[in-house]
Amino acid sequence: MNNILGAVANAMGGGSHHAQGGQLTVQVLEGRNLANKDLFSKSDPYCVLSIHHKSSFQMFGSEHKTNVVNNNQNPVWNQTFTLPVTNPETDLLRIKVKDSDPGRDDTIGEVDVPLFALQPGYPKNDWFQLPGSAGAIHLIITPSFGGHQQAGGYGQQPGYGQPPMQGYGQPGGYGQQPGYGQPPMQGYGQPG
Repeated sequence: MNNILGAVANAMGGGSHHAQGGQLTVQVLEGRNLANKDLFSKSDPYCVLSIHHKSSFQMFGSEHKTNVVNNNQNPVWNQTFTLPVTNPETDLLRIKVKDSDPGRDDTIGEVDVPLFALQPGYPKNDWFQLPGSAGAIHLIITPSFGGHQQAGGYGQQPGYGQPPMQGYGQPGGYGQQPGYGQPPMQGYGQPG
C-alpha cells in the first residue's frame, strides 16, 4: 500500500521535488565590508563558485570565477553563472571570496549553501554572511531541479497563467455581489 501511495504522490508532484539533477543559476551581485587582506592597499576581491557533495566535499564540474575588482572592500561584480547539479538532496553551492595577489591569493571568506533548502523556481535573493567576519556577499540563487523551472516545481498547470473564466470578476459575470467587499453590519461580530 505504501508503494502505491508513494507512486501516486510522485506522479502528482507530491514526492521529492529534488528527484533529479538540474542546474543552478547564481547571480553574484556585490560584496560589503570584506576583510582587507593586503598590507599596503585594499583587497582585490573575486568569487569562486563550485558545486560540492556535502558529505565527501568532492567538487562536481568546474569552478566559475567572477572578475577581480581592484582595491575595493565593497565590490560590485554583477555576474551570472549557471552550474550543473547532480543531486540537489546532497549537493551544496560553495562560494569562496578571495583576494587576488601576485603569487598566492588569500581567502577572505567562504560560504556553503545546501541545495536541499532551495525551492525550485523560487529565486533566493539574500546577503550571505562570511563566517568569522563582518563581510557578506549578495547573491540571487535560482534552482531548476528535476526538469521543474516554474515556481512550485510542477510545470505549467491547466488554467494557470490564463485569463479568468467568464463570471469570475470579469465583465458579463456576476459583478459585485451583495455583502461582499462591504463592512460587516452592526451586531454581526462587531463590538457595538
